[in-house]
Amino acid sequence: MAKTSGIQGVDHIAIFTSRVEQAERLYVELFGARVLFRGTTLRGEWVGIDPTHGWDDIRRRGLTVQASFLRAGGLTVIVSDERTGKLGPINHAGIGCTEPEYKRIKQLVGQRSYRVLERGADGFKFVDEIGVIWEVSRGMEAARRPAKMLDLRTGRIVPRRTSE
Repeated sequence: MAKTSGIQGVDHIAIFTSRVEQAERLYVELFGARVLFRGTTLRGEWVGIDPTHGWDDIRRRGLTVQASFLRAGGLTVIVSDERTGKLGPINHAGIGCTEPEYKRIKQLVGQRSYRVLERGADGFKFVDEIGVIWEVSRGMEAARRPAKMLDLRTGRIVPRRTSE
């Protein structure tokens, strides 16, 4: 009998485009997605922008949105303007795993000497031999808000409220 996988599901997809605002509108309409937050780097820190602030508010502040995090059912869609040289609009697929599955995949990636692109406390990103970029995470939590959020009314970076 085959062993049951510890993969919990596809946690997110990351779509790279120079048209973040247009893509956000598309997925809100097409999939009924809701914007969880938008992200930017401000004064060297990755911060979130609350979705109650519209694109006009963001433009008035002179900010560039680097990514928009949307949720459609159980799927997070990350629309990002980052470029890595990877051809095609889908940059990577992210999967959420149980702890044992996470460790098993991590060990196998090391054994096969796959190129690891990023490492973090809760996940890592690697390229397989087919050329697919995978982001493997502990659990299903891609859309966690950043620890700090930008208050567009004051222009200050503030800690995320614990009620979020």
